[in-house]
Amino acid sequence: MVRFNPEELARWSRGEWIPHPPAEVVGITQDTRALNPGALYVALEGERFDGHQFLDRAFQLEAAAALVRRDNPYLPESPAYPLLMVDDPADALQAIAAAYRRQVAISSVAVTGSVGKTTVKDLIADLLSARLPTARTRGNFNNAVGVPLSVLGLRRSDEAGVFEVGMNHPGELMPLCQIVLPNWGVITGIGPVHIEFFDSIEGIAFEKSEVLRSLPEEGTAVLSRDCPFFELLAAQAPGPVLTVSLEQEADYQCLESAMGPTGMTALILERRTGERHEIFIPLMGRHHIANAMLAIAVARGHEVAWHDIVDILRRFKSAPMRWERQVVGSVTFINDAYNANPLSMRAAIEAFQAGTGPGRRWLVVGGMLELGRHEEAEHLALGHFLAAQDWAGVITVGELGETLAEGARAAGFRTTALFVCEEAEQAAAVLQERIRPGDQVLMKASRGIRLEDVLQAYRMGGRVPEAVPA
Repeated sequence: MVRFNPEELARWSRGEWIPHPPAEVVGITQDTRALNPGALYVALEGERFDGHQFLDRAFQLEAAAALVRRDNPYLPESPAYPLLMVDDPADALQAIAAAYRRQVAISSVAVTGSVGKTTVKDLIADLLSARLPTARTRGNFNNAVGVPLSVLGLRRSDEAGVFEVGMNHPGELMPLCQIVLPNWGVITGIGPVHIEFFDSIEGIAFEKSEVLRSLPEEGTAVLSRDCPFFELLAAQAPGPVLTVSLEQEADYQCLESAMGPTGMTALILERRTGERHEIFIPLMGRHHIANAMLAIAVARGHEVAWHDIVDILRRFKSAPMRWERQVVGSVTFINDAYNANPLSMRAAIEAFQAGTGPGRRWLVVGGMLELGRHEEAEHLALGHFLAAQDWAGVITVGELGETLAEGARAAGFRTTALFVCEEAEQAAAVLQERIRPGDQVLMKASRGIRLEDVLQAYRMGGRVPEAVPA
């Protein structure tokens, strides 16, 4: 755990200790469930919660102190424990993280994009760890709270940090980059994600390129030449640009690829050296080869040896609910339901359809959120897309799933294999009654749809009324 000087915390946050500072602070968290003795508890406020209500709980868990808003009504009149009083705890948290980051000399990698951020972040961190003490964003803590907390987890002995930075609205990336201070910027891809808050996909691309504009002149951008916005993105980088590609000449280029039962094999050319290396990554779909090449470009830039890269990629384990393979009885479930957007949905469906192995293939799909005025069109288009494939069955869940099913039906997908469900339990019942031994099931939707509940209900084996006929 990282130790912090209470006087520095007060100075960085422009706060004041009441009634007195603690002797020291060991770690910083906003979650009492993750609080260790000696930590600073940050009382954040949201639309549906106020962390100041949990001050007693934090000190019962032996917090050293709490970061609080000066005028919050839940503050005790005569506090018995150290409180760092500030105007706004969220702003203070970011200020503390930004100041601390400047004390830690690391190679800082910022990863953003519309798809694959967490996977690429973890790939890069795994590879860099072969040579350097490396910190990384916890899970997908990529917002105005998660990024500063991840930076504050940096040890002073770390030599590299890999940080996922995300956004929903224009202007959100700049303050995150000012905290992370990257000298490597990686953009995974651009698509209509969170487009309800933007005028166009080009607007999303320009916002994502904030990661590149924040680089110093000697900083390195890593981009895919296959991205339709490559030229726009590359123009924002003040320094060198490393490129990867599945199809065209690039610094790291895929010459051959093949899909096996458990992952992808690819032959990668490193143009600088002329070397060719075969890699295997236990993830399905060519897009994951592109993800791996982005990570390889960063790793090679940090002098990670190819034999380490090959070994680490072969053993890579993705985060939960990202192409997570689970066998229930004799049925294989691919749980890719952590999140979804038009790009990732198509990539997952293509990878699943092209996969090897016996058994029929089923899709359990739900809505893609935050598409704004594009919502209906994108779901109808996805329905058209999946209708072009031959599935044992397509099960849709939720209201947006109905729109998706409408698109599939309009494209001529057979109605006898199309099931429209309001809830996860209905989808599980369809599978329980129609699935055969050896079948495979892909589950994919935005996080808010909670498609993992389908698998939970299937495991329980309950029975509910039939799904609405498509």
